[in-house]
Amino acid sequence: MRDVYDVAIIGMGAVGTATGFLLAEFTNLQSLLFLEKENSAGQIASDRRTNSQTRHPFGGELNYTPEVMKTIKRYSDMIPSYANSEYGRGHDILKRTKSGMVLAVGKNEKDYLRKKFHDTVKPVFPYAELMEDKEEIAKLEPYVVRGRKKDEEIGIIKLQADMVDFGELARSFEDNARKHQDKKIHVKFNTRVERIEDVSDSYEIHISNGGGFSARYVVVAAGSYTLSFAKQLGLGGDFVAFPVAGKFYTSPSVINGKVYTFQEEGVPFAATHADREWDGAVTRYGPTATPTLTFEKDKPDIREFINNLNPVLLDT
Repeated sequence: MRDVYDVAIIGMGAVGTATGFLLAEFTNLQSLLFLEKENSAGQIASDRRTNSQTRHPFGGELNYTPEVMKTIKRYSDMIPSYANSEYGRGHDILKRTKSGMVLAVGKNEKDYLRKKFHDTVKPVFPYAELMEDKEEIAKLEPYVVRGRKKDEEIGIIKLQADMVDFGELARSFEDNARKHQDKKIHVKFNTRVERIEDVSDSYEIHISNGGGFSARYVVVAAGSYTLSFAKQLGLGGDFVAFPVAGKFYTSPSVINGKVYTFQEEGVPFAATHADREWDGAVTRYGPTATPTLTFEKDKPDIREFINNLNPVLLDT
């Protein structure tokens, strides 16, 4: 009979590894199992090449209400606190950009920018500045001003923006969890979970090579695959996951930080923005939203796609 772990975590991105670190560091848990289909932690959505490396909120998200911005900031501030502590030592997790801003063009956008600055941004980010002088803006980001007509009105909210390597953050969580020699903490890479089965007082986790593991509790932090696992356990049957790919365009490096564009409150995702790459080599623009058949970049899985659309197919 195989050993039963207290907790098994499927997926070792930033969410899965953070959960494991918290359980190992701050609870009386005695055994923990990490399962990851890649060869190391933080290789998919957390990899810095697949996201904009932004620590949200930084104040440029005009689609947030004041309440949402304040709530998210409370938790977001834990990242620099962690990265600058003993836990983050030896890991290059956080970088501070030279500038961060949200840009408004034209009178209507500027009027809205002023309102959002006073109502939403300034109360949460006291060091934010409203700037409307083109010469001063050009000192921060020359390419934001260059080539514009003299009579074209622009304004910015000047902010401080951080870059986060979420993949490195995930690997640091893993390393800190592993330090608990008094607990049984095992990490299994190159291990793809196929099925989870509820068996009385524990869960059976079946992997692709025919083997398996047992755990009293299971945390699924497998990104776009999570809903499929939930449905195996009779959960989330009314939900559908439809994949949308976010893509970026690149150019030689022309900005110093992050430039967000005007956006009205209530839209559920950020407007097009420009981000300086982690190593400063390029500027990335986007993301674009493109429907796709894949739940993971460059890895089509028709079975996964159909499984996630089950409720829609049954209703047609």
